[in-house]
Amino acid sequence: QDELGQEYVWIYHDGMAQKQYISCRYTAYGYAEVDNFDSNLSIIETYSSPILDGMTVHLADGWKTW
Repeated sequence: QDELGQEYVWIYHDGMAQKQYISCRYTAYGYAEVDNFDSNLSIIETYSSPILDGMTVHLADGWKTW
């Protein structure tokens, strides 16, 4: 979440990180259902330092997308 409480994910696009705002609904089992998100985008899940919008992203050896 950002400072205003809006939820987002970092996506990998053209070698850079981009903030993508999302809309979530939470289930009774602790899972989140995401609305308004393109499933073809690659989400940055793990990073070694804080991410900023537009930052260049270097992928580790062995990275993969689903």
